[in-house]
Amino acid sequence: NIIVDLNSLSTGISLRDKHLKDRLSVNTYPEAVLTKASGRSGKGKGIIEIKGKKQQVAGTYKIVGNKLEAEFKMNLPKLDIKDVKYM
Repeated sequence: NIIVDLNSLSTGISLRDKHLKDRLSVNTYPEAVLTKASGRSGKGKGIIEIKGKKQQVAGTYKIVGNKLEAEFKMNLPKLDIKDVKYM
């Protein structure tokens, strides 16, 4: 399992951080968890749990030093994450 402390998220803009954490309900759900993760040759899949909701995800990853960098798409409304807008 990969566990991410959502309180540690930082965009570099404090107001945006506050709005993000509000949308993610970090006081109630402080972690995002990736389970059943598997991958090979830079492609992977797993199940992500955010706000008590689960969703299958698939995407790409790479190992950079001692860090794992991954990109995958999520259906935010299915994870009960609403009102996310980019300006």
